[in-house]
Amino acid sequence: MRNTNVSNLWQNPRVADGFRAAVSLHSHTSHSHESLAIIPQYANKSKFLGRVMRAAEFQYLSRTGNVLDCGRAYWTPPLSAARAVALEARQIETRLHLPALVSLTDHDNCEAGFDVDGPVSIEWTVPLKPSFVHLGIHNLPRSEARALVSEMQRFTAAPRISQLSERLEALHRCEDVLIVLNHPLWDEGLIGTAQHTALIEAFLTRFGRWIHALELNGLRSAGENDRVLQLAERYDLPGISGGDRHGREPNANVNLTRAETWEEFIAEVRRDKLSAVVYMPQYREPLRLRQFETAWDILRHDRDREDGCHSWCDRVFFTTEQGVTRPLSFFFGTAGPMIVMPFLAVMRVLEQPAVRPVLRAVFAE
Repeated sequence: MRNTNVSNLWQNPRVADGFRAAVSLHSHTSHSHESLAIIPQYANKSKFLGRVMRAAEFQYLSRTGNVLDCGRAYWTPPLSAARAVALEARQIETRLHLPALVSLTDHDNCEAGFDVDGPVSIEWTVPLKPSFVHLGIHNLPRSEARALVSEMQRFTAAPRISQLSERLEALHRCEDVLIVLNHPLWDEGLIGTAQHTALIEAFLTRFGRWIHALELNGLRSAGENDRVLQLAERYDLPGISGGDRHGREPNANVNLTRAETWEEFIAEVRRDKLSAVVYMPQYREPLRLRQFETAWDILRHDRDREDGCHSWCDRVFFTTEQGVTRPLSFFFGTAGPMIVMPFLAVMRVLEQPAVRPVLRAVFAE
């Protein structure tokens, strides 16, 4: 039987006593291409964002003669692989006083793992009509990683559900690989909670033998994570941490382990079905406040960006109908669509430390 222990640091400051390391899973870097395909669906839920979306569509149509397809657009997170590892390790070492094991999982891309001395991992997008799931594939064999990722990418581009068992079984046969179903109850595809839950249940019924854990996500609500634990119980799987960091806030949960290496930790989860998840103090902050701060990490002028993409318009990319990928600044200039400028000005004010208590109160309601 699985054994998942969940605790938090603010109630138990000595929670890490007796453990040998802490593990940061599911963290994104500037290698990650974060799709904007669902932006129109989310934007249409807000009057203001809906106007911004329509203005951007009109401006793009006026300049190019083509309809704006957000499925061709993506943005990249602010941290390089080295800085992401340093951020995660610093939190673990200063707050838990343990050595850190850090796995970087960019969307359908494993290059971050080759930039640092750590595991080669990926967050794999698996299309499942009418939506999709994300799998955290951790610690791929370094010599085979790029070939394995190429196979995953081919599946994502042209999915055939009959081939998924073959792909998952091949990964499962690698004894030192960990396969995690990330944020399983997040209806990311906006198909409706009931339909998404049914999709996940069907996925686990058919493919659960090759899944090693379900993720308790640091950017999802406590209530949703409680339901994930119940789901894990039904399928006899451990729950495991996954911060899902995209900005500059370190992961809001990590795993504690008595292992000292990746191979030993993965054996704890896969073979023994043991998992000790600890939530960090930032998880107590209102979720909408934390999401706002991540959004500002994406949109603010970033002087520290190592790739020179200081303006947000240089960090959002669009592939034209001719197959050429350009930053958004190519189409709209470095300031972006004019209608967005008042929104950015408001966010700059809200970012100020003096405003944070007000935001905390507002977002807590």
